[in-house]
Amino acid sequence: MNKRKNDIRFRKPGMATSLALLSLFVIFVYGGLFISLMGIANWIIHAWNLTLLLDRDTPGVILMVFFLLAIWFMVVFGIAAIPYYVLRTQGRYKLASRVALVIIFLLFHIFTLPFILWPMVRNASPKLRARRQAKLRQMATRAVQ
Repeated sequence: MNKRKNDIRFRKPGMATSLALLSLFVIFVYGGLFISLMGIANWIIHAWNLTLLLDRDTPGVILMVFFLLAIWFMVVFGIAAIPYYVLRTQGRYKLASRVALVIIFLLFHIFTLPFILWPMVRNASPKLRARRQAKLRQMATRAVQ
């Protein structure tokens, strides 16, 4: 057991690893998604000749991006709602909420990765970990009072 503890192959990764992965993910994946979404929005504006957005140029494209994201949210929650309501009508309330949550996570997995990686960064950094523990202690003392 002691051998494994001192072996460098089994060391816990530091904060830099998680922070680098989080930073690169945000820059390259979200950047690529945003650029491609802007291209799709620009194509929709020009293909459908939406003069209201076409007259605004770049702000019109960004506004169309927000419209597309809103449509995506509605589609995701609509897809998740169908099995949720079917299972609830059968009386399977816990299963219904779990199935809906899994569907939402699957369709939004690209957006949940930073929330998954952030605790790794926070726990690997002594400063951030101490700040979090102090915050939790403060919340616990307030809850007791």
